[in-house]
Amino acid sequence: HTVNPFCVRAVAEHRMLHGAFVEVRKMLDTVTCPSEATQPAINAAVGRIGILREAIAEHFRREEEGGYLEEAVGRNPALAEAADGLQQEHAKLLAMADELLDHATRTGPVAETWKRLVDDLD
Repeated sequence: HTVNPFCVRAVAEHRMLHGAFVEVRKMLDTVTCPSEATQPAINAAVGRIGILREAIAEHFRREEEGGYLEEAVGRNPALAEAADGLQQEHAKLLAMADELLDHATRTGPVAETWKRLVDDLD
């Protein structure tokens, strides 16, 4: 039984993306009360979220452009419906990330912006 390099890469990328998400979550959890948030903390969170969003988008592009999904469906055509559903989910996740960044970059009181970031990420 040969290990599929696409699967190995996909698992590694999923672990990396999960780790990046956990880092963002930990960053937001360091401020226990929104009134303690600072603009530099918000800027750092927005930067991390933006990097995570781009990493997710790149991962999805590879999955959809003849990489992981095509390989899986090619090996097992019964997965075609699940692959289509996954592509739709990708679009939703990217839209959620864009919305999170939009909320985070709106001007307003720092405490409200921080609370919105935490609420949106939950």
